[in-house]
Amino acid sequence: VVLGPQASSGTQATAWLAHFLLCFVVLGANSPTCPKRIDVKVGDKVEIPSCSTAGITESYWKYEGDKIVQDLQVKPSRFKERIVTNDTTYNLILSGVTQQDSGTFGFFSSMENNQLPTSKMSLSVTEAITRIDAREINSTWDPDASKCEIWLKCTALHSESGNSVNYTWTIGNETNTGATFRYVTTEGEDTGKCTASNPVSEKSASVQVDCRNSTQDGGTCGKQTGLSVLFIYLF
Repeated sequence: VVLGPQASSGTQATAWLAHFLLCFVVLGANSPTCPKRIDVKVGDKVEIPSCSTAGITESYWKYEGDKIVQDLQVKPSRFKERIVTNDTTYNLILSGVTQQDSGTFGFFSSMENNQLPTSKMSLSVTEAITRIDAREINSTWDPDASKCEIWLKCTALHSESGNSVNYTWTIGNETNTGATFRYVTTEGEDTGKCTASNPVSEKSASVQVDCRNSTQDGGTCGKQTGLSVLFIYLF
């Protein structure tokens, strides 16, 4: 009479242990180290993690809903010649990435007919900034305030950089975000530094400006009234 409940308890314990192990695997698939977004530059090789654990019995990768790898075998797609899979980690290795490769990759897997959580990652492929141009575009002298108003502009010189570029100007004790910077200063020399960045690259350039009272001794302030851009440095 006693053996029945004991057997039942043993069965329950076994089931609980199996459930615990499965939950451990499931939580591993959603590890905090598993990225949700991967940023790379055009031409890079990228390894997209499966975020899986041992014991997987069936798996496949999808890109934007289309299956591209089934049980580590690469299926026909535009990625076919550029994909390698890792037999141990199930990671997806993609070479020579282009901007057209940007999108969502998903890893689907199961263990002993139990579906595991899907790992999804967004791949963003961006052109690196090759160089930038920093210059003064306009300036004026205010005789009442005895100050120059100087406008500086920064441009990332790459046709594909687009709206993904962030600009930061630093001059004197001032910092400003945005490609264009209005700087008001007294007589003297200053050096402005612009930094342009996107998720995969960063470039800086400096421009030195000289503010002078345009009403005295032929002094100048501004390109259109004689402000001289002395040097442009590209880093």
